[in-house]
Amino acid sequence: MNTLPESENHLPPAARDHFERLAAELRACGFTVTVTPPALMVRNPGADATPTTVGNGLVQEVRLRGDAGRLVWCWVWPGLRPARRDDPIPPPEIEPIGPAEDIAETARLIAKVIRIDDPTVTPR
Repeated sequence: MNTLPESENHLPPAARDHFERLAAELRACGFTVTVTPPALMVRNPGADATPTTVGNGLVQEVRLRGDAGRLVWCWVWPGLRPARRDDPIPPPEIEPIGPAEDIAETARLIAKVIRIDDPTVTPR
């Protein structure tokens, strides 16, 4: 599953419920969530969302996509910048998290990635 996610038009109507439930769960954990299907962006409001903190894992994009007839949540890991300025930036890596129905576990894993318990510790 290393291709770009599907557009919102390809998601079933039930996907809206998954987005709303995951967003509510993450907001209850204290995160800021922006939903723009087929993705949601989760931010740790305890840190400024600058290009520096985005790279440190304080903002995470998660996508909902179809896989073998079911919906799954997927991490979106940005492609690394190439060494040469003129080379194109590769597309993001897409990695499954779990089934769309498993809201609690998906929220737990996302929180684990972007939570900062001690501001002196580098995330991840």
